[in-house]
Amino acid sequence: MRNGSAMLLLRPSLQKKFTLLVSLAIVSTSLLLSYYFLKAYERYVLMELEEEGQTLSNALAHNCEYGVLLSDKAQLTLLAKVVYEDPDVRYVTISGENNELLVDLEAEPGVIRPENVRPQDILRKQEVESGEFVTYFKTGKSRIPALDILRVIRSQRNTRHAEELGMLLQQEAPDRDKANMVVIGHVRLGISPEKALSNIRSIERDIGILTGGVAILGIILTLPIVRFAVNPIRQLVEATQKIAQGDLTQKVKAKTRDEIGDLAKSFNRMVVDLRSSRDEIDKYSRTLEERVRQRTTELDQANDRLELELAERKRAEEEIRQNLQVQSTLNRLLQISVEDIPLEKMLEQIIVELTSANLFSLDSQGSIFLAEEGSDVLVMKAQSGLDEPVRTLCARVPFGKCLCGRAASERKVVFTNSANGRHENQFVGMCAHGHCCVPILYGDRVLGVLNIYVKNGHDKNPKEEDFLVTAANTLAGIIERKRTQEALKVFTAKLEDSNKELVQFAYVASHDLQEPLRKISAFGDRLATKCRDSLDEQGRDYLDRMQSAAKRMQTLIEGLLLFSRVTTKAQPFVAVALSDVMREVLADLEIRIEQMGGRVECGELPTIDADPLQMRQLLQNLVGNALKFRRKEEAPVVTVSGRLLNSIEEGSGKRQDGLCEIIVQDNGIGFEEKYVDRIFGVFQRLHGRDEYEGTGIGLAICKKIVERHGGAIAARSALGRGSTFIATLPAKQNRGDNP
Repeated sequence: MRNGSAMLLLRPSLQKKFTLLVSLAIVSTSLLLSYYFLKAYERYVLMELEEEGQTLSNALAHNCEYGVLLSDKAQLTLLAKVVYEDPDVRYVTISGENNELLVDLEAEPGVIRPENVRPQDILRKQEVESGEFVTYFKTGKSRIPALDILRVIRSQRNTRHAEELGMLLQQEAPDRDKANMVVIGHVRLGISPEKALSNIRSIERDIGILTGGVAILGIILTLPIVRFAVNPIRQLVEATQKIAQGDLTQKVKAKTRDEIGDLAKSFNRMVVDLRSSRDEIDKYSRTLEERVRQRTTELDQANDRLELELAERKRAEEEIRQNLQVQSTLNRLLQISVEDIPLEKMLEQIIVELTSANLFSLDSQGSIFLAEEGSDVLVMKAQSGLDEPVRTLCARVPFGKCLCGRAASERKVVFTNSANGRHENQFVGMCAHGHCCVPILYGDRVLGVLNIYVKNGHDKNPKEEDFLVTAANTLAGIIERKRTQEALKVFTAKLEDSNKELVQFAYVASHDLQEPLRKISAFGDRLATKCRDSLDEQGRDYLDRMQSAAKRMQTLIEGLLLFSRVTTKAQPFVAVALSDVMREVLADLEIRIEQMGGRVECGELPTIDADPLQMRQLLQNLVGNALKFRRKEEAPVVTVSGRLLNSIEEGSGKRQDGLCEIIVQDNGIGFEEKYVDRIFGVFQRLHGRDEYEGTGIGLAICKKIVERHGGAIAARSALGRGSTFIATLPAKQNRGDNP
């Protein structure tokens, strides 16, 4: 308490603070008013000086026009002295054209002019008219700046004679031609503020005395006012301290009707409000507990709603999970369908996949039935988890019998959650269960039935049924495709056997035909040698025709043997340098080329994996064909070229190394491209035997050789413009293969 009392004694009271602040406000206000009055008076004096200087300079400039034009310094000096008699004027100068100084008067030596003043001491320049200025500059310690007034002297243009000037000066100002006025000189006046300053100093003393008196009087009057205003505040503070200690019975007596009195009344009302607020707080505390209980109930309800939303979200997540699992199971069925396994093995994998998927409420038991061809009977082809009695009883189920038979005959899903009373095939010890039997339909045909067990008492689930129907539809496509593939394999095998038999037959037939044909040729030659002269002309003709037919038959049989040997006498694939093969072909055809007067141009050919004998036969047939079908009026020219190129996989756009292209081009007779497929057939000809020799089997052999190597051959031609044959072969083969 002693420390608190000491602090209160040391702390300045509100009355002292208020008195000090009011005193400072009075003194500050008085000083500011005095300063404002002095500055206003200085501006007024400066305006008077400027107005006086402009009036004098204007009058002097107007009266000096005649003297400046005539350069009459005496007259100008007289005029300048009239102005110089003003006590505020410190210097007068008059200048003529080209700044010639005509008059310069000063009151005393050392008068300050703008040219003697530093640039930073020039306060400002004010333009009076165009080309005329008033300059304000400092003159030592004076507060009011000195004025330097520059006024131009104007006159009429081309006025130089006294008579004209006298007449001009007699005219009134409005009658003079202002457009022809020119500057002929300058008048400059210096105005000093010293006379005005003497008046300002006396005014400053008077204002200072007045300001001091007003400040002292204000302070004296402030003391009782402050005491009167602060006493209620002191009482208010004392009452507040007691209220802070918990005494809400305090009341401040309000003796005044001003703001302090209003504050005291407000304070008393506040005390009453505090007592009421304390009562209300007690009441609110009681109601708050009730609200907490209500809020707790609301939170419990919100928690229940949140649990429902979470349950709904879990249900949605479970549905998404089931959908993903369904899709995964169907994808697995499709993966199984592309495996190269028998149909029954494929069905076994599919039923295991369906019963082990743990989808919905499906059980781990089930089977797949296929409809037997030619009868309305279902045969169990695959099962998962079925007992031996079930496999025996249900191995064959007629249409319409039991649940699976009904699904097949009615072509719709048959569902039961308890099959005990509806099972026609029953045995002792059969467990209670349900069934979902889905027919496997492909168009209008029933291919079989998909049978999946369900838990006993399980309710029908539309999503479960949709999944099984989708699985059955997928099974229908798999079964139909697999059956088609198996039928195609059987047909292909039969076709290959037939082709082999045909090739073997052609080889054997052509080989066996040669012996009687040789006898026909031999006996025909003997007959021609021994009996030709004894035959008449018709007999000799018959003999010639028989020998010619025998020769053609021999040629056809040899061609047929060559065609069959492409397969029967094929050699394994090895690395073959086509350039070396081409040189051997040209060596064989050398005499024929010389007889025709033609030439064969051959570039560098690549090395590929192939049958060397068949490559030689391919190139020899193509070049020989080009030489044979030449134009009579032109020597044959055959060009052979080859290159390795990139192949483009269909649908992917990727390029892959591994193809060799052989091109044989000629300048022969050509053919119409509508016959391009015909020329590669066996014994197919576009020209008669009399015109071009041959059997029509050479290009067929070329095609068979190219296809045996896994390639293709094509031709481009135009009638009379030559032909181009293009053989495309794989550059790499499986070495040792003999397809």
